[in-house]
Amino acid sequence: MLGQALLQASSRLRPIIKLDAYGVRLGASWSKGTAALQENVDTVERAWEEFALLTYLELEARKKLPKEPKWLRRTLKEALEQDAVVDATIAANLRAAL
Repeated sequence: MLGQALLQASSRLRPIIKLDAYGVRLGASWSKGTAALQENVDTVERAWEEFALLTYLELEARKKLPKEPKWLRRTLKEALEQDAVVDATIAANLRAAL
């Protein structure tokens, strides 16, 4: 039910924020078939929770993690290791999807 509502809303009004926009903020990249996270990023604070929650909305809507951006899984794993997601149910669902 939530998934269908999310898909309908995003088809009516194009989302302002997309997952691939977090690459720069999180220092995530994809090169030669491997995801990487940079140590030093030009932001005050990394947006781990924002990224993880947006990924969760995608998971709820599509019942699986998106294939793009390619660095998503590696970055989501890092966000979960940082305990960025406070809600235990959401964190568990994201871990299960990995």
